[in-house]
Amino acid sequence: MKKIFGFILIILVFLVGFIYNEFNGNPLSKYFAKREISKYISANYSDKDFEIISIGYNFKFHNYAANIESKKENIKFVIDIKGDGRFYDEYYYSYSAEQKIARKFGEQLSKILYEELKEKVPDLKAVATSFEIERGKYLFTDEYSKNIKEQPAISIGFVGDQVTKEEFVNKVYLVKEAVIKGGYKPKSFNFNYNAQGDKGALIYSLNLDESQLNLSKEEINNIKFGFDEGTKEELRKNAAKNKFLLKVYIIGILGFVIGTALFITAIINKEKKRKNIESS
Repeated sequence: MKKIFGFILIILVFLVGFIYNEFNGNPLSKYFAKREISKYISANYSDKDFEIISIGYNFKFHNYAANIESKKENIKFVIDIKGDGRFYDEYYYSYSAEQKIARKFGEQLSKILYEELKEKVPDLKAVATSFEIERGKYLFTDEYSKNIKEQPAISIGFVGDQVTKEEFVNKVYLVKEAVIKGGYKPKSFNFNYNAQGDKGALIYSLNLDESQLNLSKEEINNIKFGFDEGTKEELRKNAAKNKFLLKVYIIGILGFVIGTALFITAIINKEKKRKNIESS
């Protein structure tokens, strides 16, 4: 009898521990995550008064995030560590001098490209560019130049009437070639074509990474882009599948707990009956 109860107890402890680990992480992993984030802070911000206030677990992405505070700068931010060891540094993207310089360069290049492209592409609505700047490489007083090593990620927005895929590809190719021949050394492109009007529905969307920048117009036309009905249906099916698996997971846990409880109750009742029979 004691062996049965011991076995059931072990299973319940394992189950509770598994569920807790899935949603809250575990102390050992938390310790190592905190240690790695501390090393990251020491290596990159040795001149700052950054202090780890707390560290939590994101069960959705299975990673740890540390809440950091700087009393001198009077700010709080997050640094998290991914499963593959990469860091997301909110301070770098929101408060650092490098990010301010990156925004400045991006704004300057966006204006330059818009002025150069608007006459060539009447449907051009917006140009946005972004950079990743190395620490300590530039001063805020520096200006954007084609000679900088960093390559911009460029987003192009078109707005107009309904266009065909061929017309959209023509605009994409024209912009791509103009930027490259202009010596701007792009890292990637994102193109979006929206309909005119209040709703501004997205008609076409296309991304080109660095390996695709030399594609011909015909090769670009063969790329599958935008969300056609087949892709939408595939996304809907995946979402429904994930919801179904989550329900099965929850029902399975509940069923196991209820079944275990009924099993224990049956054993207890059986033991009571046996004792009653023996006493009578």
